[in-house]
Amino acid sequence: MKTKVKQAIEFYQNGDIKKALGFAKTFRIGLTKEERSQLVRGYECIIHRAFYESIGKNPKEEIEKAKAIFEKRICEPYETAKGAVS
Repeated sequence: MKTKVKQAIEFYQNGDIKKALGFAKTFRIGLTKEERSQLVRGYECIIHRAFYESIGKNPKEEIEKAKAIFEKRICEPYETAKGAVS
């Protein structure tokens, strides 16, 4: 059985950012409140791009911020832990 973290990372590595952020936005452990909020905002910018543009947010920038958090706080720790176990 695959964990949610592993599924999210696989989606991310396969280029499915929407699904990866969809999984990641539910994660609580290991993320600050601000990081989790940014993951949610990045996902919502993919889903509701026009709304975020209408309120003055740059969806592309918000998505990039979410991707950076995903890489730093989800991918890197998972890969490090996986390497330590092998």
